[in-house]
Amino acid sequence: VYVAWDPAGMQRSKIAGDVIVGTNFIHLPPEKAVESFTHVVVYTKSPFTQQTTPSALRISDTIASVEGIVFIDKDLDLYEVAGNVTWNGTGDLFLVTYYAVYFNSNETFDAERTRVEPDVPPTEEAEIFVAPDTQPPLSIYSWVAVYTSSSLAERT
Repeated sequence: VYVAWDPAGMQRSKIAGDVIVGTNFIHLPPEKAVESFTHVVVYTKSPFTQQTTPSALRISDTIASVEGIVFIDKDLDLYEVAGNVTWNGTGDLFLVTYYAVYFNSNETFDAERTRVEPDVPPTEEAEIFVAPDTQPPLSIYSWVAVYTSSSLAERT
């Protein structure tokens, strides 16, 4: 089993070891970089040779994201926050199972973070309410981040 530039298997790269006869399923891990590959190709193999013309399936790579994140703190107490976090969902939202909202230490995914509960159902215009008197350590968490999540993984 390979990924390739076209259905004929040009510039193929192996993605799975040999599989036993009768296998009709392999797992591609989430976040697998597809680079310039456009197809998954499968060759049959005997003890003598490998098939020259593979069976092929076009790769369908999708993306879903958020934009326009807004949070206005309405809690007037020092070191406490409250209010609505709002955002717009973009891309292929049919694959999104929920949005996850965090207070982050910076704008990157690998930042230190704390989760705002609960999960938010996917819609084009979404929001979550941060309850009054919420006390994230603002010296650490100065960003609000929203990530799309699918049944496979949370977007990075």
